[in-house]
Amino acid sequence: ADLVEKNYTYYLYVMASSSRGKYPPKFNGMLWSTGGDVRKWGSLYWGANQSCLYNALFPTNHFELMDPMLNMYSSMYESCADAAVRQWGSKGVYIAETISFDGLGDLPDDIAREMQSLYLLKTPWNERSEKFGDYASTKLPFLSRWNWKKDEGWKAGKWYTTDKGAGPFGHVTHIFSRGAKIVYQYWLKYEYTQDINWLRDRAYPMLKGVAEFYRNFPNLRKEADGLYHIYNVNDNESIWGGHNTIEEIASMMGILPVAIMASEILDVDPDLRLLWRELRQNLSPLPTGDTNGKVTWKRSLLPIVQGKGDRLPDPNTLPVWFFDLCNLESSESMKAIASATFDAYFPEGISENQTVYVLSKLPVAGSLLGRKESTHYLIPNQIETAEIDIMPNRMDLREGEQTTSIQRLGRAAEALHYALCQSVPSGPGEASVIRIFPAWPGEWNAQFSLLCRGGFLVSSSIEKGEIQSVNIDSQRGGECRVRNPWPGREVFVYRNNKRWKKQRSEILTFPTKVDEQFVVIPSDSKVVPLTQELRVE
Repeated sequence: ADLVEKNYTYYLYVMASSSRGKYPPKFNGMLWSTGGDVRKWGSLYWGANQSCLYNALFPTNHFELMDPMLNMYSSMYESCADAAVRQWGSKGVYIAETISFDGLGDLPDDIAREMQSLYLLKTPWNERSEKFGDYASTKLPFLSRWNWKKDEGWKAGKWYTTDKGAGPFGHVTHIFSRGAKIVYQYWLKYEYTQDINWLRDRAYPMLKGVAEFYRNFPNLRKEADGLYHIYNVNDNESIWGGHNTIEEIASMMGILPVAIMASEILDVDPDLRLLWRELRQNLSPLPTGDTNGKVTWKRSLLPIVQGKGDRLPDPNTLPVWFFDLCNLESSESMKAIASATFDAYFPEGISENQTVYVLSKLPVAGSLLGRKESTHYLIPNQIETAEIDIMPNRMDLREGEQTTSIQRLGRAAEALHYALCQSVPSGPGEASVIRIFPAWPGEWNAQFSLLCRGGFLVSSSIEKGEIQSVNIDSQRGGECRVRNPWPGREVFVYRNNKRWKKQRSEILTFPTKVDEQFVVIPSDSKVVPLTQELRVE
């Protein structure tokens, strides 16, 4: 527990030291590439890696540290909107997995037309023009737009590339889920802050953009089974040209409901709202398979250009766990598949010797499922990962020379937050419920103060496995929902230093006003929550 706390504090320190500028620090080097830019990945932002730094920041209540990342993506809106139309024949916005700080760049009209036809598989790859090849030869192979190119290294002053051999497909060419994941964070900022101006001016245009991209994507179509299917898309980096990949289906399941909810809150775009609802209601389900006799999620349905679709979801992305599709508040059927999928990654169970890689989201998934053994072993093992040597300053050089980073610490911080306190809904856009110490090992004492959705600042402590009390500061007002931290026991709720009401329900629900303070304790507790005289109001 002490190891986890020290590295968590260091993660916050590094982010507070580096994420206050016009642009977000990059995963590979952050602000400390002091020997010249010799990084293989160069200046590009890789969405999966950047998520390690930023996904954990919401509960810290330091949104100023998220501003550089959100501002960067908002500033490239026009570029991403242009790419959605000209590169993909769609609408809305296309945010690539790997992208420059200023977006995707312009394309000559004839190159854009040919690119769209090639990438949507309307024109055979072997019929691409010489002009297209010449133009592509000048572009970075790590950019999503040109990632069908294979990096062959820098030799004698020239960068050599070849074709990866899968037509227009590469590791990050046909990934659309990254845009959904980035834009979902705009929605989460609204949920945590309840800032209606943010929702209207910043979040909704991005939500609408990604929802419209999916709805108008040419290779998304309704078929004879009455369901929408998506074709020729990646599942992160390992599946190329898949059908109904779990990344893209999960992304649509996540982004469409919150776009609908935002539209309702703002009372705008009623016509689009109907179209988004129809798509969500008739969307194909998440792909599933059989693992050891149990139903688990898998990566893709057939056909696939490259990869194995029957494998478990990519542990570095786990999209079902990102979009509020899977947590302790989910339906029993959803939790059953989630538990079977999570367990399948650990056929021999979770122990102190379990290896956890730098980018892995398995500790996050374990916390969201309430697995105490995950907190006990996976979080510290990710901090001290066996994948790469850790430097004395707690950073690592996973991405090569001059790439000091804390990616693993960001992932561990996200998992830690969910182990201490969760504020999650039963599905995207639904009302959130606060859970206290849902995945906390009984032998670890702890105390925390974290922000929850709805603008509730929640503090609590646990000692020898017993939760002492729960303090809630309502920063925005609104209804507060807390799953009873002492199941089956009656609790007292104190409001503004006065004993207010008692409840015994499974979920404690009570209205709040801005700046009101609440304390929840068991009615039979000997703890005195406040120093002032208490009386029933």
